[in-house]
Amino acid sequence: MKLHELTPIDFMIWRVGHHHHQLVSSRLENLGLYRGQPRLLASLYEQDGQTHGELASQLNVQPATITKMVQRMEQKGFIIRRADLKDQRISRVFLTPKGTEIHNQVIQMFVQVQADQVEGFSEEEKASLMLLLRRLNENIEKHLPNHCS
Repeated sequence: MKLHELTPIDFMIWRVGHHHHQLVSSRLENLGLYRGQPRLLASLYEQDGQTHGELASQLNVQPATITKMVQRMEQKGFIIRRADLKDQRISRVFLTPKGTEIHNQVIQMFVQVQADQVEGFSEEEKASLMLLLRRLNENIEKHLPNHCS
């Protein structure tokens, strides 16, 4: 017997996640972005002018990861770095008009991805799916090693 026959729910969760990742990645690539970069855009959209350290903390990634992301996104014209007005040693990251536009396109892309995922579902089926996914997530969270009651 194969593993996916023993654990059909786990297999289907993995499969949906895998296909979702492929779909989102391909659509982001069409916009000139990689996974992770939309979160950086969103963070700057909410609070422009953050430092590399603030972005790393906000996105829960290593500062070196932010540095690489910022370099790539700056080359594409989505963001710009400027020295802090009070401390020239500190670099702040700002969205450019092109970055704001791509952020808006990312939002629309995710709206479309969600619509595509539930294509043909009734409103009742969508509500049931959300309820079941929330319950599934709560059950999984209960069994995580660092779960706090």
